[in-house]
Amino acid sequence: MTINFRTIILGVAIAAAVYTSPAGAQEVLKPEGTARIKAEVDAAMQNYVSAFNRRDSKFIANSSFTSPWVTMGPNGVSTRTPEQVDQQYAGTTQRLAETGWVKSVGGRYSICVINASTALFNGRFDRVRQDGSVMTETATTYLFTKGKDGWRIAALFGHAIDKVITCSE
Repeated sequence: MTINFRTIILGVAIAAAVYTSPAGAQEVLKPEGTARIKAEVDAAMQNYVSAFNRRDSKFIANSSFTSPWVTMGPNGVSTRTPEQVDQQYAGTTQRLAETGWVKSVGGRYSICVINASTALFNGRFDRVRQDGSVMTETATTYLFTKGKDGWRIAALFGHAIDKVITCSE
């Protein structure tokens, strides 16, 4: 599969424009603000991974993602409702379980704070079988935004392990 980075960048730009406020985008963050945001995004991500491992697609759809949720793939940019996210994740975890998957484990990751209401979580994950062996190694970048319900995933895109996005503070 070829990753179309123009589509990814366009999707991230659209999502950031939709989900962030102009005032928040221009705020200069102090180091303690950046550290707090990183901790909050990390906690939100851990809740998402835990729900994924529990196969709790309803929690993911209603508590991990924004509504609508933006997806980017080979067919371009689209949005999903919570009901569509629930169905998608229920199907995904069912198919994974049928191949022997029991959990996904996060590995190396970084959190890039863009502004007070936007951050990127860039991470590597292993999909693990019951015997502890690794089925697949994956890498995904998640666009988190903060709204009235806290930090939520506005978009995500999988990519090659060597294509993890980095940033400087």
